[in-house]
Amino acid sequence: MRRMLILAFMVLTAAAIYAQADQGSAPSDQGAAPRVAPQAAPQAAPQAAPQAAPQAAADQAQATVDQSQAAAQAAPQAATDQPQAAPQATADQGAAPAADQGTAPAASDALAQVAQLSSKLEEANATIDQLQKESDDLKAKAAEADKRAQDARDEADKANAAASDAITQAQAAQAISDASAAQVKAAQDAADAAQARADSLAADADKLKVQAADLQAKVTELEGQREGLNGKLASFGSLRIDPANYPELLRSGFSAGTTRLGRWKLSGGVLSQTDNNQYFSRLTFPLVQSDKPVLYSFETKTGARGWVGTGIHFFAEKVRKQKGYGEGSSLLVWLTRDTKVRGNDGTYLQVYRSDSDVSMERVLDAKIKERLEGWNRIDVLYETANEFLVIAINGSVRAAYRTYFGIDSGVAMSLRTLGDNVQFRNLEVRR
Repeated sequence: MRRMLILAFMVLTAAAIYAQADQGSAPSDQGAAPRVAPQAAPQAAPQAAPQAAPQAAADQAQATVDQSQAAAQAAPQAATDQPQAAPQATADQGAAPAADQGTAPAASDALAQVAQLSSKLEEANATIDQLQKESDDLKAKAAEADKRAQDARDEADKANAAASDAITQAQAAQAISDASAAQVKAAQDAADAAQARADSLAADADKLKVQAADLQAKVTELEGQREGLNGKLASFGSLRIDPANYPELLRSGFSAGTTRLGRWKLSGGVLSQTDNNQYFSRLTFPLVQSDKPVLYSFETKTGARGWVGTGIHFFAEKVRKQKGYGEGSSLLVWLTRDTKVRGNDGTYLQVYRSDSDVSMERVLDAKIKERLEGWNRIDVLYETANEFLVIAINGSVRAAYRTYFGIDSGVAMSLRTLGDNVQFRNLEVRR
């Protein structure tokens, strides 16, 4: 009976061991292998036969140790591998949003930097103009002081000659009366005073010349800084005007132009406006301009003397008067020389916003080094989406300006001139 009970107990124990082994195998499919053995080993050891239990427990304990050691060795490596993979994934996931989100701000930043550079250019031009006027005033004052000094020297020479004559006459008479002596002394004193005044005026003139030279040196320094700003503008790759980027040719040449003011003549590909007394001449072309960027290119030159101007109205519409100062709603890029107003014969690049046929406002004024009496290539790029205007002279960016005027459509463009012998050639309009 006792033997039967023992056998039954052993059968029940074996059945329990097999059942627990089947239940413990499932997590091994979902988890790591080292996690199975620690669950199985404690269950197996107490249920084994009395003789086999110590050996089975030892074997399973050793297996548990081995697996635990393997797990301990593998875990740090896995922990090391995972942090290395995670940042890479994070970087990969973050790269695309950064590129997508960064495109527009980068373009916006570039436009803001360009607008800031253009603003600095305008400030530099205003400062240079002011200093140049002060320098010119000082030069004029120095020239006047030189003239007064020369007049004083002439007076001193006359006084010295008079004194010398008086002395000669007195010596010839071989007797110098008190009156004669006083006359000689007065003449000599007048000559000395005239000489002293001449010396003082000459010294004043020299001081004025030194001040004028100092101002001129500042003007030269500022002009160098201005060229540096122009260089920075030109360094913006997006500002480099390349006609290849605008393949659609909207206009080439001067055909279909309508004369509104002035005398226009086309000969050998060169268009001339020959009425030197015309201040508002226009040659107008029909041209639909919309939301796409438009590139206007042409070459122009003026006469060598006097007040002159040459330029182009674009994105023009709502023109009501044929002889107006303005050009409806439009933009005007204008190059001019006005010695009387400016006090110098330099070239100025200007931008005007036209609000109507009788109203225009100058929004940009920049002195440039190019001379108007020689041929210059003008490229004007207007991007309506950004309301951004870029102007290059002979391939170098000379101005960039944010308009903010809402001028985004037009039905015409016009060439405009002022003064002596203004000419155009090689007109192209692209988008």
